[in-house]
Amino acid sequence: MRRIGLWLCVVLLMPVLSVAAQEEAEHTLRYDGLPRSYVLHLPPQYDGETLLPVVFVLHGGGGNAEHADLMSAFAAKGDEEGFITVYPNGTGRFNRQNTLLTWNAGFCCSQARENDVDDVGFFAELIDTLLLTYAIDPDRVYVTGMSNGAMMTQRLGGQLSDRIAAIASVAGAAGGQQTPESDLIMVTSPEHPINVLLINALDDEAVPYD
Repeated sequence: MRRIGLWLCVVLLMPVLSVAAQEEAEHTLRYDGLPRSYVLHLPPQYDGETLLPVVFVLHGGGGNAEHADLMSAFAAKGDEEGFITVYPNGTGRFNRQNTLLTWNAGFCCSQARENDVDDVGFFAELIDTLLLTYAIDPDRVYVTGMSNGAMMTQRLGGQLSDRIAAIASVAGAAGGQQTPESDLIMVTSPEHPINVLLINALDDEAVPYD
């Protein structure tokens, strides 16, 4: 009987142990009527008690979480430095999952802007959800992104400066026009101090630095 009881305990604990040992997985958060997905990577230093920093890495226009991981290697860096990495997915116009995704940076891009997708609200909800679920330091929440992801990063820095400590924008812009005749749309200025790193190339014709 004791052997049977021990065996049952092992079987019941297996799902818990597998979740605890799982370092990277895709999750879904339903927001504003849409299933929004993100990939979360836990470093080996994560013990569920010590509060760790978290870095959100935003893909460029037409990309997805997997592309962001391959291009940035932030998850590998997180393993070295001891921070949690989150790769959120934007939204797309096609039914195929994680295909040609974009962010609504206010002035760009594609269907996310055209449909006025509430990406700022999604990120606010995502940050709150992760703070409740994982051992994350609320004072060390960081966001970075490339191209359209960089534009969204700047928008988040402006509108969620009470939750984000710093942003790093790579090949992004703080504003733009839909057409040469339309009004210039700029990201909102932050209400709270926030550290900002802007990285642009002088000869970038797709996203001019000026």
